Amino acid sequence: MTGWGRMVRASNRDLCGTARMPILPAIIGIAGGLASAVLFYSAVRGSLGLSLALFLLTPLPSLITAFGWGLPAAIAGALVGAAVMAVAIAPTFGAGYFLVLGAPTILAAHLILLVQYAEDGTVKSWFPTGSMIAGLALYGSAIPIMMAPFIGGSYQTMEPDVMRFMERLAQSSPPSSGWRMDPARMKTMAAFWVDAMPAALSSYWTFFFSLNAYFAARATHASGSLPRPWPQLARIVYPVAFALLFGLAIVALSYPGAPRIIGASVVGALTIAFMFMGLSVVHALAAKRGQWLLMLTYAATVIATGIVAPILAAIGLGETLMRFRDKIAPPPPPPRQPNMSVVD
Repeated sequence: MTGWGRMVRASNRDLCGTARMPILPAIIGIAGGLASAVLFYSAVRGSLGLSLALFLLTPLPSLITAFGWGLPAAIAGALVGAAVMAVAIAPTFGAGYFLVLGAPTILAAHLILLVQYAEDGTVKSWFPTGSMIAGLALYGSAIPIMMAPFIGGSYQTMEPDVMRFMERLAQSSPPSSGWRMDPARMKTMAAFWVDAMPAALSSYWTFFFSLNAYFAARATHASGSLPRPWPQLARIVYPVAFALLFGLAIVALSYPGAPRIIGASVVGALTIAFMFMGLSVVHALAAKRGQWLLMLTYAATVIATGIVAPILAAIGLGETLMRFRDKIAPPPPPPRQPNMSVVD
């Protein structure tokens, strides 16, 4: 059998075949988990600006140790980080930490180190990078649903808190500010924010966790600790069912209650995944047309995120459905095998 059913974790052995002792990866994973827990705790207790910056970096230490030292390090880091949060703040924070950071780190470590062997024992292929990004996006779409029990079972329970926040914001704003609004408009705005919260949460998590996973993979690859070769990010592929799920999620938005929460969560996370696919298409085009196209795209994304990001997501959705990238930017030919009988 050479199918994906025979996949084993490459972290059990390095590429030279040397077995790793499980105790050392666990110790390193604990160190990464403690570092992530400290960042998370500092983000919870810090000021708004500091909290935002620290939240963005929280997954990075655990992901670096997980990618470099495998599943034992990922599991040890996730459990230790959750335990620290449970003791330092509250058990609910420990559970939330595990769901938002620990479990997805274990998932990412499992997927990035999956390998398929040929009959002769050589590496046949690694788990596709596109499928790994899709898996993280699906987990991101589940985050708002898993977080619902921690806020009373429904996001509607947060509307009074949002109203109080908007009232304080209005009171501290100058008279000419747009935040000075009548109560009816403020209530409408608060309801809109609550409806948008699942999509905002899933998209935020998917973007920044995937970004941290990229930086962690880059760091471990540069240090020689990443067992798999660096993938061709300009050629990632999503399953077509990914686009069909996106369509179903949009339909679910028209229904109240749980279907709308689920639909919004899936739409938010998958939009980010399609944006990554759009960037992959741009990278493939830039390899043919010049790097100026890539620089222009990134600059435009930073300057006009609200315009460029939806365009990239639309390109990514179209590529997932129609597979047009290889037609407009064919992949480079494989390297020619040297012919020992011919002298160049």
